[in-house]
Amino acid sequence: MDPRSSGGWAVEQLTAFLFGLAHANGPDAVVREAIDRAAESLEAEIAALLLAGSVVASVGFPRGKVPDRELLDIAAARSTLAELPGVGDCHISSAYFEPSDEGCLLVARTGDHSFNVDERNLLRGMSRALALSLQNAQVLAAERALRARSDVQAGENAMLLAVLQDRQALTERLTRIQRSISGRAPLPEVLQSIVDGAAELIGDNIVAFRRIDPDDPTYAIVQSTTDSPHTAVLGARIKVGTGAGGLAISENRLVVIHEYADCDQALPKFAAVGVQAAMSAPVRENGVVVGSL
Repeated sequence: MDPRSSGGWAVEQLTAFLFGLAHANGPDAVVREAIDRAAESLEAEIAALLLAGSVVASVGFPRGKVPDRELLDIAAARSTLAELPGVGDCHISSAYFEPSDEGCLLVARTGDHSFNVDERNLLRGMSRALALSLQNAQVLAAERALRARSDVQAGENAMLLAVLQDRQALTERLTRIQRSISGRAPLPEVLQSIVDGAAELIGDNIVAFRRIDPDDPTYAIVQSTTDSPHTAVLGARIKVGTGAGGLAISENRLVVIHEYADCDQALPKFAAVGVQAAMSAPVRENGVVVGSL
């Protein structure tokens, strides 16, 4: 007795089919699992899924030689016997997605045995299950894509917020400095406000404004600095042309020194207290460099 003629066989095959679809990850995997299991369960050499007027996936044909037009015509005519290119005469069984009929699961096998009632009913059950599983997989894929886009957007929003906050902090600091200047605050107070603002905006723990020594222009002296345990060491005058601050004065440009201790122009006292990097910009008065920050 053919085991396929019993209802228990069909239930067993459909259960295995549903189990396979449930563990497929994504629409493409669901489709591949469906046509593979349909072909195996129904002992068919050919299985294909047709959607929206095209063959989206198939098994049993050589790569690049799927007879799309023939399969679509066979499904549309609901043929039970047809000749397929490269395969020959085949018994056909097809089941459309219900109730929309937007897709069709089609199987074909060679030989003398046509598909019996139980096999056709099984294929219809597989088609219904595939329609639901594919719909769920597409919804989940869309949700994942939406979540990914939301995560990207959230990251971009966070970056934008950080930029806006930095700009706001800069604006507030510049406003305070401008207010102190327009209010004719003492020069040391204005300079200290600039130094504190640079420390706040850039995040450095050592910031100093150096001015060319009026008594010896080959040196620069500290006029304002942030409070630091190394203020005494770092507050000593430096020779113009040495260190980031001295180079900014002598070369009239922004100077950035990475790996400070290994730089030939590094100040030994700065390297000794653990300075890792330094950056300095020239400060000009009437277009003439008078110091560095």
